[in-house]
Amino acid sequence: MKAGRFAFRSGGNFAILEPCGGWARVSQVFSVHLGSTKMPEDSGQIDHLIPCFDDDIAGKDHAASIRNRFQEVTYFKPPQDCSWTHAGIRVDILHFRATSTSFGPRLDGLVAECYGRAHPDRAQSVEAWISNLPSAPQKTDKQTMWAIMAGWYAAKGCEAFLQESIWSDEKMRQELERALEELGIAAVAAAMEA
Repeated sequence: MKAGRFAFRSGGNFAILEPCGGWARVSQVFSVHLGSTKMPEDSGQIDHLIPCFDDDIAGKDHAASIRNRFQEVTYFKPPQDCSWTHAGIRVDILHFRATSTSFGPRLDGLVAECYGRAHPDRAQSVEAWISNLPSAPQKTDKQTMWAIMAGWYAAKGCEAFLQESIWSDEKMRQELERALEELGIAAVAAAMEA
């Protein structure tokens, strides 16, 4: 699929992953997909919508914005929660974020945090390297994550880092799975396969 869209099939389930191109377009894209759920049953109706974003996106309460858009399109007021079902449509709002205050509320921080738990000695080396750079930039989660990639996962390159490399590291995989469980993401993935 074009423009960064990907499609996946597992058994009888079919999923489309579509980047929104920034928060300004999240609610617009959500409305398009939500509107398509009103199509006849035999047209491939969407039955599960999963808007997801890093928690560091500036501005208002984005989960509330998704709930508001759902209400605008369906005339149903969702509960003050990140998951609900209405008229056969399940909605799960996912927030990718680190759970400790050492890292920012974004996917980069989540990866760095998990790596620190999986390989604390290596994480200390990354921290020391970043803090000892000449004219060291302000530490960011992205710097930490890419330093981890360069130090231990460079062989397959940047693209494979998040898609494959960190999942092939058994300790890292365990920490990532634990984090996804804590964030409720594992339960959503299981629901998609049901």
